[in-house]
Amino acid sequence: MAGEIVERIAGERLHCRYHDDAFEVTVDMRVAPAPEGALVTQTIEIAPKTILGRLLQPLIRLGLGKQTR
Repeated sequence: MAGEIVERIAGERLHCRYHDDAFEVTVDMRVAPAPEGALVTQTIEIAPKTILGRLLQPLIRLGLGKQTR
């Protein structure tokens, strides 16, 4: 899967886009100050490009939640 950095703000944000023949994936990570140290918010969007990818979306969603917690 090939990728690129869409936006980078040192200490605040990293936004990347990845793609191949089957999927388009964006990952956006933001860091903000918090009383305990830092709060990191990560947003992941996966857009399937094929019928098989669309059929697998529920399994991908389930697996993604387990991998990112």
